[in-house]
Amino acid sequence: MDKNLESLKGLIQMNLVSLFHIVVVGPLLVLAGLRCTCKSNRVLSSVLLFLGLGVMAYHTYQMYMRNPSKIMELAIVLVVGLGLVLILGKHIM
Repeated sequence: MDKNLESLKGLIQMNLVSLFHIVVVGPLLVLAGLRCTCKSNRVLSSVLLFLGLGVMAYHTYQMYMRNPSKIMELAIVLVVGLGLVLILGKHIM
């Protein structure tokens, strides 16, 4: 258990910016895209939605390329980011 905790701690320290983008920035962009329901802003909502998903995918890929052996930790972080979209989406909408 301590080995996994140390591994996750090292991942967090090394990739703080990418983690911030996966868990905070990406989900906020996705939520903004989902929240934007005006017919005139359909293009804007699509851009925000795909930009948020792209930010999450890009930073997950960046973290994977820095340390390919941490694939399970990356999957957990990505699931947390997507979970935040679902949880916050239900409370906001």
